Amino acid sequence: MNASKEPLQRFKVFYGSSILALRVSAFANLVLVAAVALLVYNLHGTRAQMAAWKPLVIRVDQAGKAEPVDLTLADDPPTELEAKVFAADYINKIASFDPHTLNRDLGLALQCTDEACARQLLTHFQADPEFKKLRDAGTVLSCRTNAVQILRTNPWEIRVEYTLTNFATSEPRAWYALLSLRPATRSFANPFGLLVTGVRINTTIH
Repeated sequence: MNASKEPLQRFKVFYGSSILALRVSAFANLVLVAAVALLVYNLHGTRAQMAAWKPLVIRVDQAGKAEPVDLTLADDPPTELEAKVFAADYINKIASFDPHTLNRDLGLALQCTDEACARQLLTHFQADPEFKKLRDAGTVLSCRTNAVQILRTNPWEIRVEYTLTNFATSEPRAWYALLSLRPATRSFANPFGLLVTGVRINTTIH
């Protein structure tokens, strides 16, 4: 009698354990799906907040007077001081060289460059043997601006004199660059409201 019930008892134990495992698995899957849904919801909300967020940009004139810049204004031409600061910062991004920050610096510079000029810059950097030599050797070049001169406005033509110093040899070399600029809509990526349309660079000052 007891022997005949033993297979049935084993079946009940096995069947009951399987049902419990299935229930635990189903509950775990539900928790995982809920967590993924919450993550997607939070990510969407974060992107919406970032899209709506406006940075605080401060304009300082030569007398030291500071005022906020409204990036929503379509007609807000840059001042001469802003153009000089923009030109010096732009040259620093494309002339200095650090393998660890190269992609970031070039990316930020290209955001303020029109499409045709950006393609020319990328082609130059990709084909330049000196650039490849620096990249392969892991060389770091530091850029220091010496002078910025506005040659023309509307459209802008700006001359930037700077010094590149090789950290490995401590050897400085003096260069200058000519930038052609035109006004653009101010934005988070381009708070100065200037777009580079032409670059003439790598000319040594004698």
